[in-house]
Amino acid sequence: MIALTLRQRNIIEYLLSRDSYVTNDVIASNFEVSNRTVRKDLEVISAYLKEQGISLVRKPGKGVWIENKQEVLFDDLSCSYSKNERIVIYVTSLLLNDVNTFMTLASSCGVSKQTVINDLNTIEKFLDGYHLSLIKNQGVGTSLEGDETDIRRLFIDLLFTNDHSKIVYELCINNDGIQRNLEVSFELITVIENEFRFRYVDRDRISIVLSFLLNRLGLMKTKNSTIQSPDMERINSILSTKISDSNDQEYISSFLLGERVEGSLTLDSKVEDEANEISEHLISSLKKIHYFDSEDMKDIIRSLTVHVRAAIYRCRNNIHIRNELDEQVRFAIGVMYEFTKKELNVYETKYNLNFDQSEISYIALYLASIFETGVQEDLKVVIMIVCTFGLATSSILKSRMYQIFGDCFIVGPYSIEEAEKYLESHEVDLIISTNYMSVKSTNVIYINPLLKQNDIEMIRNTLF
Repeated sequence: MIALTLRQRNIIEYLLSRDSYVTNDVIASNFEVSNRTVRKDLEVISAYLKEQGISLVRKPGKGVWIENKQEVLFDDLSCSYSKNERIVIYVTSLLLNDVNTFMTLASSCGVSKQTVINDLNTIEKFLDGYHLSLIKNQGVGTSLEGDETDIRRLFIDLLFTNDHSKIVYELCINNDGIQRNLEVSFELITVIENEFRFRYVDRDRISIVLSFLLNRLGLMKTKNSTIQSPDMERINSILSTKISDSNDQEYISSFLLGERVEGSLTLDSKVEDEANEISEHLISSLKKIHYFDSEDMKDIIRSLTVHVRAAIYRCRNNIHIRNELDEQVRFAIGVMYEFTKKELNVYETKYNLNFDQSEISYIALYLASIFETGVQEDLKVVIMIVCTFGLATSSILKSRMYQIFGDCFIVGPYSIEEAEKYLESHEVDLIISTNYMSVKSTNVIYINPLLKQNDIEMIRNTLF
């Protein structure tokens, strides 16, 4: 029988849930992969379904459709994980369970014991990146060894920022240890949200982290270096109803204060004044590059100021926020990132602040959005982006286009179908596309989704 990857299984489940044909573009967008990857996956899926006597119907212009849906049983779907997925599952299992045998690890991935043994070197290299070791006790099993802070950091990274965080989330939700503390976790989070009058953006994952930490109380041997603030003291007071260890209280408070919220912490007037001054300086500096009307963008400028207030608070209290897009931002809008870093440096010196990379990246995103919206009013050359890759790749492509061709009005990124519909009622001067498309009246340039140097030169030669 043909074995499916996790993504291929999920694609089948997605197709089974649809009431009509689904195009490759839609599938690619939903699973954040390229059209080429979708085509390969559909070939495997078609062969798998054929073994069950079921047809994957394909119609040009309409997409794909599974016939006889009722005959496809979810329990019968054979799923195999990639090596990277297996490593994440092994490590998550090691974090969630005190001891794991090779057989329990093998069972978690549906592989043989020998496969786990073959993967051991990769597991150990992965753990070494967090200064952790894999301990093998004959007749007992395997476990993690290392500093408690590193163990906690690994768990949080896997759940929030790893490429396979969805797998980690599912493993956690189905873990008895996590389930045992979830009710208490939700209770504490609700009390904190009510106390501060905000709501956590990623409430479910934060609850899982808190549940994980409740299973590890008393293991923190190092005093947390975070400066005590009034807000941290308020959270510590709430946590003390369930947690007696002061190190654990401070660690969890620091984690919770660093998470994104809807609403904001109560800040004193001094922070308000500093945030307004920094925000006004950033906007003024941005206008020197390309003038725009602040009144037209007052909402996003107001959002920028609110974010700067929270960033100042976090800096003063040594709280670090995660930015999953940090690396992408520095690559895709590197010029805006460096501009933001340079302008913020003036106020780091003035107000004794130290904005880390994540904070700078978030602020750079606001400024990039303001700049790109502002310059569009004066643009003449219209360029359409057609990208059939995932959302992240499309966003990077668009950001790079704005960075390099700042005097152009850029629309998209669109799928091929969306582009054809747009062209029915709009005119564009140039189309850049990652896939072949037929357009009679407009030049089309085919590019690499990462916009390599030869692509840039080709676009410049066509435009100018």
